[in-house]
Formats: sequence, structure tokens, C-alpha cells
Amino acid sequence: MPSIVYLARVLTKYVSNAGDTCRVVFQSSPGVYSQFIVRLDGIDGPEMNSHDPREVAAAIRARNRLLSLLAPGVFDRDRDYSKKEVLRLLAENTTLVYLALGAADKFGRTLAQMFPTGDAAGKNKSVKQVLIDEGVVHTYAGKTKQPWTWSLV
Repeated sequence: MPSIVYLARVLTKYVSNAGDTCRVVFQSSPGVYSQFIVRLDGIDGPEMNSHDPREVAAAIRARNRLLSLLAPGVFDRDRDYSKKEVLRLLAENTTLVYLALGAADKFGRTLAQMFPTGDAAGKNKSVKQVLIDEGVVHTYAGKTKQPWTWSLV
């Protein structure tokens, strides 16, 4: 990861159903703002569009855990929020995050590490590490995806 870290705002327009991707905006230089989709580097979340109801339930928990890290105290881990509710709640409860940008993935999304803004001294875990530690996402190195182990999710 590069040493340049940006203070970014997560936008309400896009938070993935898998809990591993979101849209951000930040000031990249004086008077210049950049907006794009970032994927949390090194993780893969369960998919909402799966035919397996266990994976859909796991995807809801992963997405909601990501949202709760972005807006603490707002999102319940097991509730199935509509897209409209997610947009409204994020807009009303915006938080800033630290973002360390990396290379683009095969879909053109920027890979990044994200840290809660309370992590100014580097004492807190990254968003990625929290999601991994809680078992709501897998580690992912860009190759074959791991199958989901439902006892862990």
C-alpha cells in the first residue's frame, strides 16, 4: 500500500451488496476532488444475488457490518435494509474514513485499505481486518474464490 493516505467521505450512491466495495470522494489536491469506486483490498464478500439463501443472509450481514463501520450505531447487523433506507441512513450519518489507495483491479475499481477516522494514530484495525476477524468476508488474492463455510458466517 502507498504511504499517501487521504481523508475520504463514503458516498450514499453506492455500497456493494457484498460488503467489499463502496464509492468515495476525497480531495486529491487543492481544489481537485476525486470520486470513484473502491474495493477493499484483499477481501471477498458473499453475494446478495446468490441462489443459496445462506449466502444471501451472509451477504446482508457483511454489507451491514461494513455500513456499521462507516456509520457507527446506525445499522443493525441482521436487518435487510432496502437500498433506499441505506442511502437515507448513510446520508444522515456520514462519517469520514482514511483511505490508502492501491492499484486497480481487473474491473477497474481502485483497491484500497480503509480505516475509521478514529484511527489517526494507527491504533485501530482496518475495516478489512475487522470484516475478516468477524468472519463476514474471506481473504482474497484475486484468484479462485473460496467457498463459504456457513458455520463461520
